[in-house]
Amino acid sequence: MPVAVSAKDEGKPIISSIDPLIACRSIADVTARVSCYDEQVDKLQQATAKNELVIMNKDDIKQTKRSLFGFTLPRLSIFGRSDGNEEERRADTQITAKAVSLRSMGYGKWSFTLEDGAHWETTEAVRGPQPKGNDTVVIKQGALGSYMAEFDGGRAVRVKRVN
Repeated sequence: MPVAVSAKDEGKPIISSIDPLIACRSIADVTARVSCYDEQVDKLQQATAKNELVIMNKDDIKQTKRSLFGFTLPRLSIFGRSDGNEEERRADTQITAKAVSLRSMGYGKWSFTLEDGAHWETTEAVRGPQPKGNDTVVIKQGALGSYMAEFDGGRAVRVKRVN
């Protein structure tokens, strides 16, 4: 189901929700109902033309959340909240991807780029087997805003998102 984000026209919201559009359906008089629909659709069209209204489907939201994983951002209600579905909850707290670029920073620390372009660095030395290019990396959200990465099932190491 698409999500509408508020738009503004001269300081006043053009669209704060799609409720007014849905309310048009309850108007009995056909002419008044069509007039109501036209007015509400015009407001939607104006807002989208000005890029003040964005409508996203669930897949767009999921992709956006994934691209922002690892950044410290305020909680944004436009991305919705997990409905209790285990897969959605896990998607909010971890990602799994391939490390397409990997570079040693010395002292056992590594810099790596995931297939989606996200750039991460370890903040502590990797103990045990060292990461290799095209390793599968699982990055999980830890306590107090920290992140832990596991390279191909190895030991977890603290990481931070750089870009």
